[in-house]
Amino acid sequence: MTAEMQAPTQTVPFELAAADDEKDHSDLAVGDSLQRIVRFDLQSEGNHVLAVSITYTETASEDQNESRSRTRTFRKLYQFIAAPCLSVRTKVSEFPVQEHRNEKRSQTKPASFALEAQLENMADGLITLEKVAFSPKPSFNTSSINWDVSWPGTGKMECPFLMPRDLTQVAFLIKQQPDWKQSKSQVETTKDGRIILGITASSFLAGALYSISFLGVPAILVGKSNAFLLASRWHSIFSVGQKVGPTLAILGTVSYLFVGRGKYHSKYDSRVWKSFVGAAVATMGIIPFTFIFMKPTNDALLAQTAKTTLSETEVRALVEKWASLNLVRSGMLMIGTALGLYGAL
Repeated sequence: MTAEMQAPTQTVPFELAAADDEKDHSDLAVGDSLQRIVRFDLQSEGNHVLAVSITYTETASEDQNESRSRTRTFRKLYQFIAAPCLSVRTKVSEFPVQEHRNEKRSQTKPASFALEAQLENMADGLITLEKVAFSPKPSFNTSSINWDVSWPGTGKMECPFLMPRDLTQVAFLIKQQPDWKQSKSQVETTKDGRIILGITASSFLAGALYSISFLGVPAILVGKSNAFLLASRWHSIFSVGQKVGPTLAILGTVSYLFVGRGKYHSKYDSRVWKSFVGAAVATMGIIPFTFIFMKPTNDALLAQTAKTTLSETEVRALVEKWASLNLVRSGMLMIGTALGLYGAL
C-alpha cells in the first residue's frame, strides 16, 4: 500500500503508519481488514489529490493438490480543495505625536500605531475565535484591545463565533520600546543607500572586467600586428581600468563593511552580517590578487610599451594570460555581489 499527495506545487509521497490498535502485518485472513494513517501538512491552497495504490496477491485453490496465485493492483483517487478558513484584511493608522513646550524639538517621541484587522469566515462551518494575537518585531510592544482583555466592570467576555461569510473586527495598539532611539539608529544603518551602493559598485566592476577579458582583449588580438602595437593597445585598456577599478573596489568594500557592522549589532538582522563581510572580503580581495598574481605580467607588458624586447608571439601570450587572470578578478567580484544580494534579500 502506497500513497502520495498531488499538491498544486509538488507531489509528496507518504510514509504510511499503522493504527494504534493494529499490528504492522501484510497477510490478511478472510474477513480481516488493514488500516493505515497518512499525515500531511497543508502548505498551499488549491486542488489536492490523494492517490492511494494497493497491490495484493490472492491465492485460489483449484483442487486439493494445486493452488494458483494472482497479483492485482488498483489505484484510487480522493480529490479535495484546500482553501483558507479565514480571510484577513489589515489597516495601520499612526497616532499623532504630542510634543510639550518644554521638550526640545530635536527629541522625537516613540511612535504609536493602531492595527485594525477584518476577519471573514471563508469556511462552510462555524468558527469560534478563541484568541487573536499579533507578533511584532523586537523594537515594538503590542497590546490587545479585543475580547480577551478584561475591562473593569465588564468581566470576561465570551469568545465570538463566525458563521460562514460573517465578519468581525479586531485591533491592537502598537508602541515603540523606550530604547527606540538605539534601535532606530541601527535600522537606519541599513536603510540608507549603502547596500545599493555596494552592490552597484561590485557588480559594475565585475561586468567591466568580464567585458574586457571577453570583448576587449580578443579585439586587440585580431589580425597580424607587432609586439609594440599589441602592448600599446593593451596599455590603453589597462590605464582606464587602473583609474576606475581600485576606486570602485574600495567603495564597494566600505559599503559592505558598514552594512555588515549594522547587521551585526541589530537584534533581528544579525544572522546575515556574515554575508556582507564575505562580500567585502571578496570585493577587496581583487587588490591583493592583482599585486600578487598579476603584477609580474603587468610589469612585463608595461616594459614593452617603452622598449620592445619580446616577439609578437610572446607579447600575445602575455596579453592572453593577463585576460585569464583578469577573468578571475571578475569572478571574485561576482561572488561578492551574490553575497551582497543574499544579505539584502
